[in-house]
Amino acid sequence: MRRNHSYSFRARRREVQAEIVRRVAAGETLAGVCAEADMPSLRAVQFWRRACEGFDAEMRAALARGRSLRRYGWDEARAEAVLARVRAGASLAAALRAPGAPSPATVRYWRATQPDFQYELWRLARERRRERARANGKAAHRPFDRFFADRIIVAVGRGATLAQALAKVPGAPEKTVVARWRREDEEFRMGLAFAMKVGARARTQARALSWADRLVAKIEAGASLHALAASGKAPSRMTLWRWMRDCEAFRTRILAACDERAMRLMDKIVTIEEDVLEEGHGLVEMRRRRKPWTTKWARLEHRPGYRQARTWSRRKKGGRAE
Repeated sequence: MRRNHSYSFRARRREVQAEIVRRVAAGETLAGVCAEADMPSLRAVQFWRRACEGFDAEMRAALARGRSLRRYGWDEARAEAVLARVRAGASLAAALRAPGAPSPATVRYWRATQPDFQYELWRLARERRRERARANGKAAHRPFDRFFADRIIVAVGRGATLAQALAKVPGAPEKTVVARWRREDEEFRMGLAFAMKVGARARTQARALSWADRLVAKIEAGASLHALAASGKAPSRMTLWRWMRDCEAFRTRILAACDERAMRLMDKIVTIEEDVLEEGHGLVEMRRRRKPWTTKWARLEHRPGYRQARTWSRRKKGGRAE
């Protein structure tokens, strides 16, 4: 038996079209609507859409709204199933991985449009955080404690990061509690900020001194600080110059290594001159043999930071650097 097509609904075509648009926009599928006996076939609806631009526009909007409702439409049974899994101890992500659960995008839409659903999820998450805090021996809301605040400042000032200080101090609060303390107490905020600057300087000096032993051995063997930075096996050139400027102990050790390097080069040059004289050669041979070493000695005569110091001095006097 043939299905009814467009000619069967010619008299009430507009009413049928409005009914189709309304039902599709409410979330029903077009195929489901057209499958009913008293409705036109899917082929007839497609013919109407091609023949009438207004109906086609209405159908496009209705199909888009229907897809949105089918995907994001509020389903109380499915929402209650998600809440039941969360109440049983599962995380929200784990609850959404269960068979038949809504997608994460759907739940995000529900949380934005259903206040009761969002409040219940928030309440369950808050209770779980409180239980975790009680299990760890820490109160959910911890008032400001001057004793622990001072110990945290001292630990940070000695070179530890804030996370390391909280792990090192027994009974210290969590990082979120410390953040709240910083907002509530101005003196603690300023003291911790100053301690962080001092601690960062201490960590920089400790790192510089940890590199000093390796750099000193290579400099005494004839390398330059610039060449070590360019080799990729040491910190960058700007880092080494900054250590030379800010860390007195590092600068002292590097300059002492440079002096030792100069003395070794000079001893090498003197040894070459003595060997040439013992062999009976003249001044030309002496200059030829010692030229690589004198060139290296002249190139390494200036100490690290000489060029930067010269440029800074000229700028300070108002001159123009070369």
